Amino acid sequence: MKNIFINGYLGFKNFGDDLLFYTISKFINSKNKRIYYISKIPYRNLKNNFQFLDRKKIYKLINLANKDSILINLGGIFQDLTSSLSFLYYFFVNLIFILKKSKIINISIDSADLKRKLNIFLFKLILKNSYLTIFRDKISFSNFKSYRNIFFAPDITFFTKFKNIKTKKNEWAIILKYKKNTKHLIKFFEGLNVKKKYVLMKTDYLKLKKFLKNKNIFIYDGNINSFVKTIIESSLVISMRYHPLIICLKYFKPFVIISDENKLKNFAKTFNLKIFNLDKKNIDYLKINDYINTCKINYRKYWNMLNLKRFLNR
Repeated sequence: MKNIFINGYLGFKNFGDDLLFYTISKFINSKNKRIYYISKIPYRNLKNNFQFLDRKKIYKLINLANKDSILINLGGIFQDLTSSLSFLYYFFVNLIFILKKSKIINISIDSADLKRKLNIFLFKLILKNSYLTIFRDKISFSNFKSYRNIFFAPDITFFTKFKNIKTKKNEWAIILKYKKNTKHLIKFFEGLNVKKKYVLMKTDYLKLKKFLKNKNIFIYDGNINSFVKTIIESSLVISMRYHPLIICLKYFKPFVIISDENKLKNFAKTFNLKIFNLDKKNIDYLKINDYINTCKINYRKYWNMLNLKRFLNR
C-alpha cells in the first residue's frame, strides 16, 4: 500500500490551511493508499485511511516513509518572516523524504516571505529534489522557474465547492488579522455608518477584542462551511487574509484587500488587483470604493494543463 503524507500548517484552526487540506483531500484517490496528515490535532469526518500524525513526532516519518511514498507540501509553509524555526521544521520533514528518495510535490506554495540566505539555499535544495512544484503567484514562480517541473497555477482552493448562498443586503464582512496598525484600522471601520461583521481567527480575536466595540463578531472554530457562508452572504468583503479572497473571486463577490504582507502584495500583482497597503499612515483617508475588486479568474486553464490527479495518483 502506497503512503501519502500531507505537510502543512495543519491543526491550528487557521481557515486557509484547513481549506487547503480539505481541497487536496478531494483530489487524492484514496483507494489502496494510506494517507497521513502531519498536524497539531486530528481532523474530524475524514475517510478511514486518513491517519493523523502528530507534528511533534515527525521522527516517526523515518520508519513510515520509503521510496514509494509521496510528500505533499501545502501553502505558505516555506517562510522565515517571524523566525527561521518554522522554516527549519518543514525543511527537516522534507529532508527525510529527500534522503529516502521519495517523491515530493509542492502545491500552492510561495516564497513571498522567505528572505534569509541560508533558508533560500535550503529551499532550493527542496525544489531540486521535488517531483513537481506549483507556485500560486507569478512572482515566486519567476524567481525559481529555471528548476525542473516548476509551474504556476492559482491557489488550488479555487476548486473547493460549496452550496449556493444568497447575499445579505448591506452587511460587510471585515476579516481582520493582528498587525501593528490593525487597531487604527478598527477605529476607522467603527466610524463608518454601515452594518458590519468582524471575522477573525481565535488568536487574532484575543489580541484585538479590546478594540472591538461592534459585537457582531464571527470567530472561526474550524468549521469551513460556516466561514464560507459568512463571506458569501456579505455584500462586501474586506480582508487582511489570503484565502477569503479566493472565495470572493470564485463566487464573484466584491472585495477589498488590506495588507502590507508580501504574500498578498504578490497575489494582487499576479491577478492585477487593487490593494491598500496597511503599512501606510493614511488609514483615515482610506476610500473603500477606490479599492473594490470585482472580477473572476480563469483558474481552470492552468490546472487543466497540469492534470494534477495524474501526478497524485500514479
